[in-house]
Amino acid sequence: MNYVSNIILEVMQERFKDDQSYLGDLIEDLKSHENKYDGLMYLFKLDTTSKEMFAQKIGVSLEDIESTLEVLRAL
Repeated sequence: MNYVSNIILEVMQERFKDDQSYLGDLIEDLKSHENKYDGLMYLFKLDTTSKEMFAQKIGVSLEDIESTLEVLRAL
C-alpha cells in the first residue's frame, strides 16, 4: 500500500469505524495499490465527504482534489 492509499484508509477508518466488514474489504482492495497513481485513481470512488476529509489530511482544498481528478480523467 502506498502513501495515498494509506491516507484514504485513515479517512475511511474515521468515517466507518463501526463497520469492520467494510473496512476489511477496503484494506484488501487498497493493498493492491502499487503506487500513488493507483491511490489517486481510487479517489474517483469516494463521495464528496471522503474526498474533503482526504484533502484536509494532506493540507489542500477539495477543489484541488477535484482539479487533480479532472486532469487524471483527461489522461
